[in-house]
Amino acid sequence: MWPCNATHLQIGGYLQALRRDERILALGDCASLTIQKPDGTQLHIPAPAQSAYQQANLLGKSLARHIQHGNDLHRFDYKDHSSLVSLAAENTVGNPMGNLFDTINMKTLLRA
Repeated sequence: MWPCNATHLQIGGYLQALRRDERILALGDCASLTIQKPDGTQLHIPAPAQSAYQQANLLGKSLARHIQHGNDLHRFDYKDHSSLVSLAAENTVGNPMGNLFDTINMKTLLRA
């Protein structure tokens, strides 16, 4: 499980605080979210901007409908769109589409 300390609010799949007032909603860096996948395994949602953006997008739409019409909040479904970390001018380490690969030459990647 992702390291979680007193500065992270544990939230559930609807981005509502667990073990606290369910009217508290949290997302991004201040929240720690672990969801259960359809196969029953646990998946911790990472804190980078990618997941925070997805959470904010869902929460903005879901919260507006909840306030206006009393609709239930929508469940968060994380989609990994990959990430790259630049280590130097020509090398990187990445996690494209969820598959980790070793250092690659950036020139090769940019030509693709």
